[in-house]
Amino acid sequence: MTLCLLLVTQVFLARQLTVSFRLAFLRASWSDRHLILACRKISYSTNPGLC
Repeated sequence: MTLCLLLVTQVFLARQLTVSFRLAFLRASWSDRHLILACRKISYSTNPGLC
């Protein structure tokens, strides 16, 4: 039960993070987008389920 709840919470947080990440990406200027893409690649390689 606790494990299931933990998984649901993790999925929810990952989705919230992805949404806020996309919003930040849209708001960012072109110079910032390269940094965001690099950060995303790093986070994707370390945690593929995040993006």
